[in-house]
Amino acid sequence: MSIKRSTSVVKRTPSHQLGRAAAPRADDDHYPPPAKALAMSLQAAIDSLQNNKVLRSTEAKGAVTIDVSYPPELVKGLRAMFPAGRKYEFLLHFNSTLASIGGGVFTGYLAWNATSSYGEWTALAALFDECKLEQAHLTWTTAFGAASTGIIVQVSLAPDFVTNGVTPTFTPVTRLAESAEFGVEVPGPKGAATMTRVATVPKLRQWALTASPTSSSLDCGMNGQWSYASNIVTTATINVAFVVMRNTARFRNRA
Repeated sequence: MSIKRSTSVVKRTPSHQLGRAAAPRADDDHYPPPAKALAMSLQAAIDSLQNNKVLRSTEAKGAVTIDVSYPPELVKGLRAMFPAGRKYEFLLHFNSTLASIGGGVFTGYLAWNATSSYGEWTALAALFDECKLEQAHLTWTTAFGAASTGIIVQVSLAPDFVTNGVTPTFTPVTRLAESAEFGVEVPGPKGAATMTRVATVPKLRQWALTASPTSSSLDCGMNGQWSYASNIVTTATINVAFVVMRNTARFRNRA
């Protein structure tokens, strides 16, 4: 009698094929972020749109407006890659230099809905119907060097989840739940020149249309901002800080 031995063969995916497909995600906000492979697929779709965008300029009363559009068939094909019932995350980047204005006033905000500042936003709005912010990450580095002659002031910085595009003053910022105060020349811990702040958006936040990502009456979409203000005036028209904002947003399509 001959005995047939069974062997199992494990097929391994070649390393060059990894990251080209992603498993479906459950429709649940409490699930962890999607795999890196999914983010790569989304980035590829954005790059495809960016490489084929059409720019049209219109002039009215001396002002020139640039409109961005994409070939309809390309948009349709790419949107089919991201069906309804799934959520997709993308990391939006923004950087800026914060300076005092005339008279030495140093106050302002970094809007989380700065759609015009995100290079990928127009493409994302073409790919998806709805959006909402998940997390706002801020890196703040002082612009005051060892030889700086600027007036040292105290700054209050806080995430404001309900305000959109409003320039604050010092006391209202200090009253926000997650405010932090620091010397403008040493914002980081133990006198470090850099500090980081992370604001996690409440999970009950509602979705908003990518065409209108904020609301003055609802907690939805890309609402909110980093608010900052100094307690007194500093030297006029000097750079105070360099900031980098990394915001994690979630996107989806309707059925």
